[in-house]
Amino acid sequence: MLTGHLRQDDSSVTFIAGIAVLLSGVPLLWLIFSVNPLKFLSGSDFLVVHTLMEIFAVIVAALIFFIAYGSRRRLHSVSVIVLGCTFLAAALFDIFHFLSFPGMPDFVTENNANKSILFWLCGRFAVGLGLLLYISLAASWFKQMLRPERLLAATVVVVTLISCLILYAPEFFPIMFIKGYGLTTAKVGIEWLVFSIYVGAAVILYWQRDRVISCNVNSLLLALFLMAEGELFFTMYIQVNDAANLLGHVYKVIGSFYLYTAIFSEAINRPIEQIQKMLSHDELTGLASRAAFSSQLTKSIESCS
Repeated sequence: MLTGHLRQDDSSVTFIAGIAVLLSGVPLLWLIFSVNPLKFLSGSDFLVVHTLMEIFAVIVAALIFFIAYGSRRRLHSVSVIVLGCTFLAAALFDIFHFLSFPGMPDFVTENNANKSILFWLCGRFAVGLGLLLYISLAASWFKQMLRPERLLAATVVVVTLISCLILYAPEFFPIMFIKGYGLTTAKVGIEWLVFSIYVGAAVILYWQRDRVISCNVNSLLLALFLMAEGELFFTMYIQVNDAANLLGHVYKVIGSFYLYTAIFSEAINRPIEQIQKMLSHDELTGLASRAAFSSQLTKSIESCS
């Protein structure tokens, strides 16, 4: 019981800290708007920090994929499988994004800001659409039509095709960044679209919060708002290593942490708590079992002696 209370206290502190970070984004956005471009790090330092942040986000996305896809036979939920496959796509796109970032060794073709941004936007769409479908899909929809193996194969094929287009036919896509000028209208518009997807997913999640039982709803709501706020920074940078781009990645990483808390951590902690409750309480009456009472009594006597 004490462990449960401690975890609840830790969760409350973590949640309050996330709210504080979310609110602090407002003055930071105003600062970037007022003083742009603003730089916190040099080009080489930015490259190191950017790579580390992206690796963290990739790890979180991969964990969500393994948790979701690994539970396919137990949960039989279309929404969970869709979530897992879209986060696999996000992890792959994010890997290609930071490998394509200017300053990194060339990834297949010559690295440039436009190439890196295209992979970035694909990753953001994968995360946004994945969370939106996870929240809004009814598990009974086309349950027999979607097989996990087919969806996984389709995900790999789509990621491969899009990546090949970005690498070998970038002219297929609109220009996202012009050196010396900054972001194009297309890039800014797409970032606002991703922002809208995150906010829309958060609104739907709040409406359907009683139906979503396989995650921590509060942490998922916070993650969505943090990532949405991060997208606003990505509409404002002029150089790829300026403060707006850095802060956008910081909010993405913090949002990824709360995604981990909402989905991965919940998937691990909930079964453990259920087992502890089964061992310490009678299944029929809900009262403390004799073994649990004796154990607690022994601990109390030992602490007094």
